[in-house]
Amino acid sequence: KTIYIKSPNDKKNKLKNFNNEQEKDFVYIPVIEELEHLLLKLNMNRNKGTNNFILAPEIINRTDMEEKTSRRFTFFFEKLKRNYKCQFAYLRSTYITAQEIYAYKQGDKIRQHADLRVTKKHYINDKQIARYISLDRGENKFRVFEK
Repeated sequence: KTIYIKSPNDKKNKLKNFNNEQEKDFVYIPVIEELEHLLLKLNMNRNKGTNNFILAPEIINRTDMEEKTSRRFTFFFEKLKRNYKCQFAYLRSTYITAQEIYAYKQGDKIRQHADLRVTKKHYINDKQIARYISLDRGENKFRVFEK
């Protein structure tokens, strides 16, 4: 069973001119159940252990694909006529906020930001964290005092 995906940290590798495999920095992306279902649907097993892209492997210009994906996500979300806006970039914020909740103080290792200030300023949604804490009624819920 897949636990994480090892992916090169392209931003850091380009900044530091890390070219060979021994120098390269990698990011380990946790595979949650929802992501695992999507990856299996996209035939992840066929590309496992390769450098092939899972999503649209035939597309060479990945930058163009990223830009189009972002615009199309916004376009189709607007068609849902919800009473709030949602952009593709919000998904990253949602994912990072969930990491902050579930990986308690370990999320920065996954995110690979230079320091936690960047993450807190641009990605952590404090309202979602407060909502999660207030709704959590599980065994390991947040408590001030022992029972």
